[in-house]
Amino acid sequence: MTTEAQFQHLYTQLTEVLGPEGATTMIDIVSPFARSELATKSDFAELRGEVKSDLAELKHDLAELKHDLTRTLAGWLFVSQGVMVAIVGLLVSLR
Repeated sequence: MTTEAQFQHLYTQLTEVLGPEGATTMIDIVSPFARSELATKSDFAELRGEVKSDLAELKHDLAELKHDLTRTLAGWLFVSQGVMVAIVGLLVSLR
């Protein structure tokens, strides 16, 4: 990646040959993105840290959800077994 000094030097040389408007046009054509829009290694490192943090939070949330679902399922299983015992007891008493 070019430094700001290198960029300025190139722009100065282009200005001498093409004039200010031509130099600006040439830079715009060669560089379709504004220099401020380019991502740097530190941008990616920061993004990587955010993604890792989000994934850790998601993993924690999924573990909590699994725990809650397991408890709910166990509760429903216990209740259904109680209902089955009650029905069987009722049928036996009716004979």
